[in-house]
Amino acid sequence: MPNVKLPNLNSLTLTGYACAAAELRNTTAGKVVANFTLGHNDKWKDAGGEWHTDTLFLPCVAWATWAKVAADKIRKGSAVLVEGKLKQEKYEKDGIEVTATKCTVSRLQVLDVERREENEEQPDTSADVDDVPF
Repeated sequence: MPNVKLPNLNSLTLTGYACAAAELRNTTAGKVVANFTLGHNDKWKDAGGEWHTDTLFLPCVAWATWAKVAADKIRKGSAVLVEGKLKQEKYEKDGIEVTATKCTVSRLQVLDVERREENEEQPDTSADVDDVPF
């Protein structure tokens, strides 16, 4: 096999729903970090025509400004688009080595339309036919 140089690419774009509100904290070094988990449903049809759903739960880590955005905007059930890269962490738990895959967020967008508070006064969008200039 010839030597092929592959580009160093680790890129992820994912939409999903937040499993819970983002949790904001400060590290011992004083950096701001937010953690949240996205659930993504992948629907597919088998050879018999029956639909199935596989759900992926991906822990996400946002830093600095994106951490603050996540904490302010992400609530349980929020529709979220994240861009970032995958990162694996290895640690030992009860004598067993565990590998965890996470998304390190480089950009995020909450896709929910902001809801008005019930007690907030709604603007009057009705117009009298006589007020229309044409």
